[in-house]
Amino acid sequence: MSNHIGFLVTGNGTAFGFSQNGIGNNVNGTVIGDDNQIGVDQDGTANRAGIQIGSGNRNDVYITQTSGALSFGNDASVTLAGDRNAVGIAQDGNNNAATAGITGNANLVTVTQASLLLGNDATIDITGNRNAVSSSQTTGALGRNVLKADIAGNWNELKANQSISGGGTNLATIAFNGSGNYLDVVQSKSGLGGSGNTLNVSIYGNRNNDPLLGGFHSPSLSTALGAAAGVSSFGPGTIYQSGKGNTITLDVGTATADSNRNLFAFAQSGNSNGIVGSVNGIGNQAVVVQTGDGNFTSFSQIGNFNVVGVSQ
Repeated sequence: MSNHIGFLVTGNGTAFGFSQNGIGNNVNGTVIGDDNQIGVDQDGTANRAGIQIGSGNRNDVYITQTSGALSFGNDASVTLAGDRNAVGIAQDGNNNAATAGITGNANLVTVTQASLLLGNDATIDITGNRNAVSSSQTTGALGRNVLKADIAGNWNELKANQSISGGGTNLATIAFNGSGNYLDVVQSKSGLGGSGNTLNVSIYGNRNNDPLLGGFHSPSLSTALGAAAGVSSFGPGTIYQSGKGNTITLDVGTATADSNRNLFAFAQSGNSNGIVGSVNGIGNQAVVVQTGDGNFTSFSQIGNFNVVGVSQ
């Protein structure tokens, strides 16, 4: 029999938690206030948890959903409006789904998904400044990791890791609309079968991946290229893919709206990899390193003082 909990909290400085076991569990509630702590722990199959923070600051929300190897269908969502809140979602089992919608500043969001077979799906929407987001997705044979992130604001940070062992696919679609944001992505795939890693990135704004106003600026571009074999030493905004048949599509600015002084570092390890970039703006820089056979890089740049360095 499934369990259902609904709650409404209005106040400050409260702490409470819920624990459920079984099939089809559900927790749904709303918190209005500051300095509250909310915890949800669900163990079983087809669990659902939804937490809304209507208005508040410095709240902590943590959702943990666990299940056995043959269980599936965990779903967790957190939406909040406020500043300096912390959100954590952790899921295992199969066919996980997580959603985080944040409006505010200086919030911390962590999403961790581990699936045995069927993969993970995460959707993250951020509107505000100085938010930090970390997403980790792992799955086994035949799995598919999907990340969709839309971030609007300035000085936000997104770090994403997608990993598959066996046939399967990593797919990430990331959009930044703002300035001074930072992006770090790792996609790895091992084993036979499935397709490669796919990453689509669109940037509208200035000085992204360069929050400290440092970076690749000449003459250090050649130094970054020389160090590219060690990915850990790559420069700001490292995007790394390992496996076969990887693709990266990068769009910076538009034909009617330039984006300036953005920095990117791409590394692809394996065969038949491709990178396609379109840049509209001034002073944008990209470093590309591809190791393996049958790789392809194509960049279109419109504007002055843009730089691309490629090593194959």
